[in-house]
Amino acid sequence: MLGFADMQFQWSEEEALDPTSQQTILTSYQKQGVYSINDVRAKLGEDPISEPGANAYLIFTGTGAMPLEQVMEPPQPPSSLVPNDPNAPKPDDEPPKPGETVSKHAHDHLHKAFEPLTSDEVKVRDAFATALEVVRDAAMKQASKLGKVAPAGGDGGRNYTPDEITTIADEFATLLDTSGLSLAFEDYSDTIQAVTESGAKHEVAKLIVTDPDIATTEADAVAAIFGGKDPDAVKWAVEHAAEMLGKDGAGGALEQTTRNMVREAIAKAMQDDDSLTGIADMLQNTYAFSPERAELIARFEVGNAQMKGGYAGALAVGMKAKKWLESNDENECPRCHANAEQGWIPIDQDFQSGDAAPLAHPRCQCDAAYRRKLPEN
Repeated sequence: MLGFADMQFQWSEEEALDPTSQQTILTSYQKQGVYSINDVRAKLGEDPISEPGANAYLIFTGTGAMPLEQVMEPPQPPSSLVPNDPNAPKPDDEPPKPGETVSKHAHDHLHKAFEPLTSDEVKVRDAFATALEVVRDAAMKQASKLGKVAPAGGDGGRNYTPDEITTIADEFATLLDTSGLSLAFEDYSDTIQAVTESGAKHEVAKLIVTDPDIATTEADAVAAIFGGKDPDAVKWAVEHAAEMLGKDGAGGALEQTTRNMVREAIAKAMQDDDSLTGIADMLQNTYAFSPERAELIARFEVGNAQMKGGYAGALAVGMKAKKWLESNDENECPRCHANAEQGWIPIDQDFQSGDAAPLAHPRCQCDAAYRRKLPEN
């Protein structure tokens, strides 16, 4: 052939995917906004269709399909405060003052209107609302016996010194039965893992739209993320859930925060009343056990898992740079603003706040952007 007697021409054919694998891959790409319906039909050798939406790129979420452009540039929610209000509260998640009731706290820290809760957020909120009610009941029962932990020499709960108040509050918080928090563990940990994996898929889909070569150059990583589970995302979710909450309700940041809130509430109530009376009523209404706190936990934990999943996905497909994107809130958060001011930084470097990616704090609504390399400037 072609003058070479010892050579033979032969077609080199790519190994064909079996129909089931091909369907799984194409369906995943279409649901993550990588392909439109007509793109998938073209891959299958079918003619395009003219029905509305056939050429649209959609992201499928727990609440249905959303156009990709809406996901990447969501509508700006209205602010709950007047712009440039000098009295506007800071966006940090400062807990209510000890003993402060829920109704007051609920209006003190709303610096930006939130979107309606997602199905994942509702699941986590309801789980923690139930768990916190159980811990609240245990605290109220313990409050009825508060005299048993009062220092010797007290006169029925009056005229306690600051040191005695600290001792009583510390012992009350230490003895508090937090096992009720375990009721939230299963729903919380399962949801966090699912959302983290979804966040990885969502971020990689966005990256492929802006840089289609990723689907080819990082084919194995992309296939792993869309066809199974991103091991880095799963690892983060499992470790984070364990850090936040123990299976038995003991240990973890949420349990410790609950004890701290109760400790401060008891101390404040005794300072105000100089007695042990009314402690149970205070515990009934304290923010530590409120539905508002359950919702705050749900919004932050689900949103944070989504962002951390996106970070894991960006790492998996070879992104080398990241940038913190502030929310559209006019009440500037110094922590998040400082992160945004850094511009593009190496993806494996923490932002100034110490976070690898958003979210930085409860009520944070920031985002992140990723790219293959750092800008030259």
